[in-house]
Amino acid sequence: MLYRYQKLRALYGRRLRLINRNYTFLWLGQSVSLIGDTIFDTVLVLWVADLLRRGSQAPLAVSGIGLAVALPSLLLSPFAGVLVDRWPKRHTMLVMDALRALLVCSLLLLSGVLPMPFSLPLPIKLTVLYVIVGGASCCSQFFNPSSMALLGLIVPEEQRTRASALSMGTGMFAWTLGPAIASVLYASFGIGWAIVFDVVSFGWSWCMIRQIQPPAPPPQGMVERRPRHFFRELWDGLGFIHASALLLPLLLADGGFFFGLGIVNTLCLFLVTGNLHVPASLYGPFCAIPAAGGILGTWLVGCYGSKVGETRIYACAAVVSGAAILFIGWQSNPLLALLGFFIANVSNMHAAVVTGPLILKATPEKLVGRIYAARGTFITVCSLLATFLSGYLSSTLLRSLRLDVGGGASLNAINALYICAGIIIMFAGIYAWWTLVQHKE
Repeated sequence: MLYRYQKLRALYGRRLRLINRNYTFLWLGQSVSLIGDTIFDTVLVLWVADLLRRGSQAPLAVSGIGLAVALPSLLLSPFAGVLVDRWPKRHTMLVMDALRALLVCSLLLLSGVLPMPFSLPLPIKLTVLYVIVGGASCCSQFFNPSSMALLGLIVPEEQRTRASALSMGTGMFAWTLGPAIASVLYASFGIGWAIVFDVVSFGWSWCMIRQIQPPAPPPQGMVERRPRHFFRELWDGLGFIHASALLLPLLLADGGFFFGLGIVNTLCLFLVTGNLHVPASLYGPFCAIPAAGGILGTWLVGCYGSKVGETRIYACAAVVSGAAILFIGWQSNPLLALLGFFIANVSNMHAAVVTGPLILKATPEKLVGRIYAARGTFITVCSLLATFLSGYLSSTLLRSLRLDVGGGASLNAINALYICAGIIIMFAGIYAWWTLVQHKE
């Protein structure tokens, strides 16, 4: 009987395995953790808005959450990359998961789910909230590069595109499902359940990562240990990017890509409800359809990514995405715009999936943390700059813009900025093709 059980376990264990045993545990941990994060992030925004009774200061308070998340990526990420390259990757991920669980768990007291012996004034409560969110974001600056470096250790090069597609597809599914569940359950049960679920998801991730058995590092023999200089190591990573024929063009193309997407994401609500005249109550379902395009994109690139080539996929995806956004900018028909968003999301996920394998292919193991962290900081700067410029220009200099295009149709500031975003992304794709594909041929 025991032998039969072991045989069935081995058979179904192989069928449920994704790529290999180690990656299966990594994927299982990240999947539940991503769903927990998306639910928690959505509920946190709703809770802060309710704290201020959705008054005039609510948008400012909610934006503080975004700032608390973004600042560590700007200020800490490059330095975290140096430490990630020094430390054991699996151990770093375990420590960061445990710290994030403790930080999120402390919100049970701050939110009033667990009683406190004294009450905090609202400004202090918000300040403590921002510190906790910022602390969790700091942990993510160590966890994410470690996860990428660990993936490079446990997944063979020919399987990395598929592994990236599985991870990205899970992320898209989480961002599609999480907010919908969160808003409904928050109205019924409040914030406590979301905090508990996020803490449990970090615990689940910790348990799954604990099961990963990365390959042992090769013996180095008797090597003279020299003192390592932190800023010299940081500069070595940046110098490697500058000298790389793949990483520097990829980083510059990524900058244009994310700058354009920053414009698109910032103005999406105003385009859909204002220019396309979609009721605000239908904005969520309207965005869910393009999200399904992202899931389709990850599945497609997982099927043929390794055959076509990552650089070709990246360049073509950027050009198609830019063309789709350019098409959206000219539209007043919501159905045609929806088709454009769907195509753009399919293309965006093609580019997102192949970026990780391209970085791992071009980067030595000892530099993965620094390269990944430097890219994260750069695209965050580009996204934030695009967010500021698009919001500022649409509200001030381009506010009264009206361009007649014939047939009684006209373009306003939102249309013009979407068209600019599409052109920028298309140029990023053309640049990537010229530098990464054409020169190699």
